[in-house]
Amino acid sequence: MIDGTAETFPAIDTPRLHSQLLPEEVLAERGFNQTILEELRKRGHNIQCGMYGGSIVQGIEWRKQENQLWACSDVRKGGAPSGI
Repeated sequence: MIDGTAETFPAIDTPRLHSQLLPEEVLAERGFNQTILEELRKRGHNIQCGMYGGSIVQGIEWRKQENQLWACSDVRKGGAPSGI
């Protein structure tokens, strides 16, 4: 995102991880990269897969060539951007 190589919605929609201190586990959202999860398991992490119940993200993307701002709302919260 920061280097301008990703669009806002696909970046926000990407499956996420959450590292929990207590209980000591890593929560992986469905669809997360299995190769990465296997590497984490090999390193001793307790991986739990399923629905992600953590934070949500709102994004604003500046499309420089069109000189436009685009708002994006995380579908995990079931909403939509209302304006910018």
